[in-house]
Amino acid sequence: MLSLGLIQVIPDSFADHSEDLPVAEKVFDCECVAFRLDDVQDHFLNEPSKKLIETFKENNLPYTLGILSNDFGEDEELVSLVRELANDEEYQFEISSHGTVHENFTQLTDEQQKVNMKESLENLEKTLGIYPKLFIPPLGEFNEGTIFAMKENGVTHFSPSFVPGNDSIIPVEDQNFYQIPSGAVTAEYSSDDQFVGIPAETTFSQIEENIQNYGYSVVTMHPMEFGVIEDGELVNEINWEQFDELDNLIELIRESEIPIVNIQDISNSSSQNDSGSIPDWIKNIFIWYGDEKIGEDELKNALQFLIREKILIVD
Repeated sequence: MLSLGLIQVIPDSFADHSEDLPVAEKVFDCECVAFRLDDVQDHFLNEPSKKLIETFKENNLPYTLGILSNDFGEDEELVSLVRELANDEEYQFEISSHGTVHENFTQLTDEQQKVNMKESLENLEKTLGIYPKLFIPPLGEFNEGTIFAMKENGVTHFSPSFVPGNDSIIPVEDQNFYQIPSGAVTAEYSSDDQFVGIPAETTFSQIEENIQNYGYSVVTMHPMEFGVIEDGELVNEINWEQFDELDNLIELIRESEIPIVNIQDISNSSSQNDSGSIPDWIKNIFIWYGDEKIGEDELKNALQFLIREKILIVD
């Protein structure tokens, strides 16, 4: 069942964000990019959703699924695919709560937010066998009550949207809780209330700008731009043209030697961490190369990161 309010444009500004969040630039300096797929749910554009999951798996690329937990669990084919990947220890695949349903958390009381968060995380653990540590706020909005709910429920990372005047990417209050906003997209919201895919070059420009300004980028995708629109309505068919744009985007990123990582891995590159520590995603790349699961290009990117961060010194 399609959640009410699912297809809504993320506003340009949010009045209800915490005003006390610290602001700084390039606290995360991996010069990397992460992808997240929001609004994943049963029986709604599941063909594009499955194709997106398979595309990243075929390319052996990390990414994050933002799941609406109360609308997930009955589509056996989709659930089986996600469960298999989520429990594959050799594949970097990340599960995030996107709430129980697609509702604005800032419109809930603090207690309601805590209960909603707890229910969504426990539902995903029951369905997939994984208790997520990452939260993607629906509509990109959050407030102090959302932060309290996350901490109460063991969430360590969250990925909202960039907010004008408050585009912080540094830890909120302590070193064990990280705000990692998304600043790039694969679609624009049209005047007739549809997500319309944009060219790979446009998304790539956003990625480059994010990395230049903040040291990293998170790209937000939705199943909607990868579905087909017929007579103004979304149908559960694959938009091959937009998948071609995704393939082009991946190629542009690889050609530019920008590492693709999970959202939670970005915090491993915090300038406040030990400069000599090797991020988990780097360690995994060496393991995968040894197992012949990735090629020399990915290994080369990892080595260049270690040299750039002065973790590996080359005379």
